[in-house]
Amino acid sequence: LKAHPDKTSFGVPSNGTIPHFMGSKLEKDIGIPLTRVPYRGSAPVLNDIIGGHISFGITTLADALPQHRAKGLKIIGVS
Repeated sequence: LKAHPDKTSFGVPSNGTIPHFMGSKLEKDIGIPLTRVPYRGSAPVLNDIIGGHISFGITTLADALPQHRAKGLKIIGVS
């Protein structure tokens, strides 16, 4: 991540949502700018993570859990 921040993009379900603000906090905490990609909902975020189009996403557990259970997605953090 720190080696190539310009190649790291992450998805959020929409601007102005809790995942959006959590992404901003993550950027501040790790000290490097990341490319935030706003989507229209969690489903497109999850599809693009699984498809390899974005590095990671920040969404709700309820939206991510079915894909995780189907082994399509790895959850690395819950808040």
